[in-house]
Amino acid sequence: MKNIITNRENDILVIEFYSDSILDPVQIESIGGELYTIADRSAFSRIIVDLKNVEFMSSALIGVFIRFNMRVRKNESELKLCNASEDLITVLKVTKLDNVFDIHTTRHAAIESFQAATG
Repeated sequence: MKNIITNRENDILVIEFYSDSILDPVQIESIGGELYTIADRSAFSRIIVDLKNVEFMSSALIGVFIRFNMRVRKNESELKLCNASEDLITVLKVTKLDNVFDIHTTRHAAIESFQAATG
């Protein structure tokens, strides 16, 4: 079962989630598999994970994001997160993961940050 939606905005791969609550360990493992496949096989060097549909997620999913980010970087790609809820932003700040992830308030802001980096 697919847990994510992928689409392309110019040369950026955008990933969204079907579910608004990601707590089930089996679902998290499946999401991890989908994300790792993207990281390992994607021709995109710029990836955005849009969290607009996600209201609740377990800490295990944050672990998946950390491993996904490591794989993306290993493949010389760049990952940005956007549209995270205030609760998720708080968790990322408390765990200091806001220093690991490039987080933007909107998808537009994330896209613009890619464009600003390329000049």
